Amino acid sequence: MEKLTINAEKVCEFSNFHSWVNHASSWIGGNRQAGNVILCIDTAGNTCSTGADMMAARDSNRFPVTAWLLLLSKDVTDVIVQESISEKLKRIRKEKSLSQANVAACCGISQAAYAKIETGTTQNITIAIGKGIAKALQISFNELFEVDTVQS
Repeated sequence: MEKLTINAEKVCEFSNFHSWVNHASSWIGGNRQAGNVILCIDTAGNTCSTGADMMAARDSNRFPVTAWLLLLSKDVTDVIVQESISEKLKRIRKEKSLSQANVAACCGISQAAYAKIETGTTQNITIAIGKGIAKALQISFNELFEVDTVQS
């Protein structure tokens, strides 16, 4: 197995909701390339991947929203991810003999909310919750999101 390295480059900052409305679709569409991902994060660390997310950021005064271009070290179309993040969470939690409730308590969320993360039902989590999960599992934040891959 080899590691897939992801580097992030700050490429744009939407100062307010109107800036996002007027410029996001043309900017994001023009910057998409095979194997790269655009990730938008508000000032509270929440991902903003939909219009509803941006409206929530506006309503909660969480602008500016920063757009990051995630640059992958290789063409991900040639890669099969061996273990999803949710599978990794479950595996590590069980290796550490922790319950979902233990991990959830470290993150300040309910056991039901953590179960949704671990099953993949909830895919967008805040950076703060990700850091809480990493702390509960006694691993680094970066280790939590490392992806092991094999060639297809």
